[in-house]
Amino acid sequence: MQNFNTKVFLYIIPILLFFMIRENYWIDKIDETERKSKLNLSVELSTDIQIDNRERIEYEKMIQEDFIEPEGDNSDKNIAVEDVLEAGDEIKARFDQRLKILNRACTVLPQLRGANDLASHNQLIRIHRLVQDLVVNISMLNQNLEPFYKKKTILNPTQYPIIDGAGDPYDILYCTPPKCGTTSWKMGVQVLKDRRKGMGKKPESYIPRNLFYQKHVKPSQFSSDGNFNPLHGNITDWLKVLAVRNPWDRLYSAWKDKSRTFRFPNGTVNWDKAFRETTWAWGAENKSEYVIRELLEIGLNGHDIKFNASRFGIDQFETGPVPYTRRFTWEAMTRYVAQSTVGDELNQEHHWRTHFYHCGICSVDYNLITQLEHSKEETNWILEMKKWKEITHFGRQYTHERSAEEEQIVGKIWSSLSKNTLKGIYRHFWLDFVLLGYDVSKATDIINLGHD
Repeated sequence: MQNFNTKVFLYIIPILLFFMIRENYWIDKIDETERKSKLNLSVELSTDIQIDNRERIEYEKMIQEDFIEPEGDNSDKNIAVEDVLEAGDEIKARFDQRLKILNRACTVLPQLRGANDLASHNQLIRIHRLVQDLVVNISMLNQNLEPFYKKKTILNPTQYPIIDGAGDPYDILYCTPPKCGTTSWKMGVQVLKDRRKGMGKKPESYIPRNLFYQKHVKPSQFSSDGNFNPLHGNITDWLKVLAVRNPWDRLYSAWKDKSRTFRFPNGTVNWDKAFRETTWAWGAENKSEYVIRELLEIGLNGHDIKFNASRFGIDQFETGPVPYTRRFTWEAMTRYVAQSTVGDELNQEHHWRTHFYHCGICSVDYNLITQLEHSKEETNWILEMKKWKEITHFGRQYTHERSAEEEQIVGKIWSSLSKNTLKGIYRHFWLDFVLLGYDVSKATDIINLGHD
């Protein structure tokens, strides 16, 4: 019997060893395939920007040599969600992606502020990509940012109060800098604020100019964890929204709007144009001509003072005559912004101050970012999620789609500027691009349109 057991044992052992070796081989093979897949994914992400070949090669080499397994569940976030998710889930995934980028960036904010000021243009491009590439571990990002550490942002107490919200039962806080669909958001959230008082209105019931002078909150008025302020109290469990816009489009919109003079060639005012194209007389359509004219005069006089080119020194960047239809030219304004001192927001008019400054990003605990380019679908998702569709609306008229004619216009707008000017504008709004989820291609596609 003992001889039999010995023979069986000797027979079984080779078979077991064969299967164990075979199993380990395929486990190793699968692990190696997954590792290479992740490496390939991180490298492929570098092809969406147009920087010099040397910079791209260095980045790919860095990824391959120093790649570290991603933390948490970040590894699947660069897969195209539209292929596997329904529309609502796709939008939710988009929000999640932006919030992960924001939270990741806020952990290295002092370094990012230093890089904004000190890094070369190619370094800004690289860091931009590293922050938003969630496949790359935070330690690699820290290595690239180590030389640029800067003290924590000190929020200016004189900052423009722009943050607003509505409390129980709606519990929403939002920040919309100028030229980000601000009017639409203000009217939509005002509905919620008034419903708390027992009033049932529609967004269209409000006159925008009456909403802009209500009491709002400054970022400097929030607690250290970004979840308490004197006006709204504890907002830990609130929906805290950043409603933002592509910095390129926002800057052009600010110039197009605020540089207008509403004058004829002889210097007289085109009151009909002012009435049609501004909000100065909104809500007074049924008033007398005298009342309408008075409102338009107040609006125009205020803009003539507020947006005078000499107030900020934009006039010093003019190289020729300024058309009678404009207070300052596009070329002068963009050169002014491009050459401004990074972070010196107080010397900027608030329509082209950064989102970062306006909203106290990383100081206020925002948990959702919606981009104006996708506002039509994203705000609809918010309204459905909060069950507000029958109550109010905001941002629904905006969409990211442009016609071929509009694309040509956009191309002409930016191709009229030099690459150096465009790089300066990119640096000015760099934190907005990085923190708010606008990827590198959104920057480089415009920069590449510039002339040498």
